[in-house]
Amino acid sequence: MAFLRTLFWVLLTIVVVVFTLHNWQPVTIELFGGLQADVKLPVLLLIAFLIGFVPAYLWHRIRLWQERRAMAAAAALAAVTYILPLMAMAFAGLSVRSFSTGDWMTAASALGGAVLGAAVVAGGAICGIGMFNALMMSYTRLPMAMAQDGMLPGIFARRNRHGVPWVSVLACGLAWALALKLPFERLISIDLILYGSSLILEFVALIVLRVREPELERPFKAGNLAFACALS
Repeated sequence: MAFLRTLFWVLLTIVVVVFTLHNWQPVTIELFGGLQADVKLPVLLLIAFLIGFVPAYLWHRIRLWQERRAMAAAAALAAVTYILPLMAMAFAGLSVRSFSTGDWMTAASALGGAVLGAAVVAGGAICGIGMFNALMMSYTRLPMAMAQDGMLPGIFARRNRHGVPWVSVLACGLAWALALKLPFERLISIDLILYGSSLILEFVALIVLRVREPELERPFKAGNLAFACALS
């Protein structure tokens, strides 16, 4: 039974890939306010499928997990906060083709005046500070862990009485401060390179661990080899 299920998903994946390769053509969609969008046909079909599937799936999961209603409501609220600004732009006839950094504030000012523009700026600042704080508290643990494993000098493992690796925090903060003079596009490129490199290292580490410790106890597994190949 497991083999037939895997075979089904493999064949379905092949059909989807073949259809996508033979129908990768743009389709023009008329939006609100005279806006037009060119969307690839397979992407448009995927969006149409998700529009019907996602609400039904969410409702199904909510009915099964009554105790997680609050979490589902929070996820829906987060989705609405992304959708509503886009809908407001579409109804107002604002072009998305000319958008660049900072234009959300310009669009908010055009729609709701200076108060709404200032609110967008304040919300962006609060969001940025919160994300930076969370990432700083997590990323600074990496030099500390590397120092504990002997891959960095031991000074990076020093902590204060609250358990904060203060040397690692200062070192990472200095590196981020030096990056402030770089243009935004260069920072995005560096981030993508570092993130991609870390993912490659993670996969390499998983393969090495699998080869060196084949009998290591693993509390869970995601399908089998055929399923993993179909996903990739």
